[in-house]
Amino acid sequence: MKKFDLSIYKNYKMYLNYFDILIKNETSNKENFLERILISPSSYRRAKKDNKKIGDQICSELCTYFKLKIFDNAIIEELEEKINRIYYNFYYKNYELYDEDYAWINNMIKENYVFNPIIQLMKLLLDLSRTNNTNTIVSDSKDLYNELNKYKLFYSEELLEILEIASVLYEEKIDISNMFIYYKNEIAYNMLASRFNYEEKYLESVFFCNLAKQRFLQKENFRRVYFINLILLANYNALAAYKESYDLAFNQLLSIRYDINYTYEFKATLKHYIIACVGMKKYNEVINELINKEEINTTDMLALLISLYRTSKSKYKSYLEKMKTNETNEKFINYYIAIDKYLEKGNKEALNILYNYDINKNLMKILKIKENQ
Repeated sequence: MKKFDLSIYKNYKMYLNYFDILIKNETSNKENFLERILISPSSYRRAKKDNKKIGDQICSELCTYFKLKIFDNAIIEELEEKINRIYYNFYYKNYELYDEDYAWINNMIKENYVFNPIIQLMKLLLDLSRTNNTNTIVSDSKDLYNELNKYKLFYSEELLEILEIASVLYEEKIDISNMFIYYKNEIAYNMLASRFNYEEKYLESVFFCNLAKQRFLQKENFRRVYFINLILLANYNALAAYKESYDLAFNQLLSIRYDINYTYEFKATLKHYIIACVGMKKYNEVINELINKEEINTTDMLALLISLYRTSKSKYKSYLEKMKTNETNEKFINYYIAIDKYLEKGNKEALNILYNYDINKNLMKILKIKENQ
């Protein structure tokens, strides 16, 4: 895994690239601006060629003008340590220190140091860690990404990798005419897989899943592998490749079923496994997994009722009546009624009612296409 070295940010010269951008935001005429704040344009040009004494002074004066805190070596070293920790936890999907790191980032943003674009970039990285919902990530952080994209000349090559990772989610168009797009960091392929799954480009998503998975396996980053498998499972079920989904989910469940460190991954895998079982008509496996579950969501309940209906009408009726009797919420009583109408009579109005509930779209596809045959 990569390690970030911020030693180049102990030198004023990197910050002149940042000031170039800030000045451009103020005016199109840099020389007039510099003269107005009593900085010699020629001295500024010499500073960019590495005249340290002049550069330190100019950097200090510009920090004062833009109300930015100047850096020192100790704070850069602290920043380097935090960035490496944040990236490590991002790479391996560890969340134990997430809240602590996010609080530190927000405090640093308030301090308004001259290296603020680096701090903001770390905030974006934490945002990318926060959720697996691609749409949520993009809608919440698009403005931040667009702002940070202005500071490419300020970022080191290592930091640009983080911006590149983000770009595969935030850029409006990704050219995949040549599928062998080269990214320096394998997480970019992970992000592409998520993006194309969200855009319902499932074959493209499968391609990038396998590309990312191969690299994560080489790095023994198994948590990322498990998450890549979750995207693969969603793709396979969407493509009606239920055998592929079933085999992958079955093996992943065997690997993590009794490991408390992978509780989320287990539950998410089980969700896709249940759908694959319904798709393959392995109804008894669905029943075995769900019949004694204390809390059951609308997707699993539908899968269980389909499975009971297809294996034993009497057990189906008994279970359905028990659920309806115990239910106090009229909305979910109507949910059970709609399922029964559709399974028994293929009632299209009942099917339309079910679309109003939070049911996995891949299971609804199976219900619509297969269960009414």
